[in-house]
Amino acid sequence: MGPIPSRGPRRSLALTDLPSSGFRCRLLQATALYLYLPTPMEALIEIQHLFRYYDDFGAVQDLSFAVHRGEVLGFLGPNGAGKSTTMRMITGNLAPSSGSIHICGVDLLEQPVTAKGFLGYLPEHPPLYPDLTVD
Repeated sequence: MGPIPSRGPRRSLALTDLPSSGFRCRLLQATALYLYLPTPMEALIEIQHLFRYYDDFGAVQDLSFAVHRGEVLGFLGPNGAGKSTTMRMITGNLAPSSGSIHICGVDLLEQPVTAKGFLGYLPEHPPLYPDLTVD
């Protein structure tokens, strides 16, 4: 799959922009995930048989789902259920042990730069650079 052509300027959206916007965003465990859609028919996020192991502990086991235009997805579960681990894998910040992640039809593991171009991610606790200071 080659580069995906631009479909006009990208916009970041607030959650209040959801009903009337051509773009859609998803709220996953107090984390905003903004997606920019290349076509109305493709899944925004498609996860197939996703696994993540830490030694012998399976943090995420055989997770599969798809999110299409107009759908809203929320991750709910107790501490340690794999919500944050899943979000880190979807955004490309953590490699899965196995499985596939497609963002707007682009394989995140094969074309990470292109796939990440469709995402804007604000984690619950945003990372800050220790060398940045306020004057």
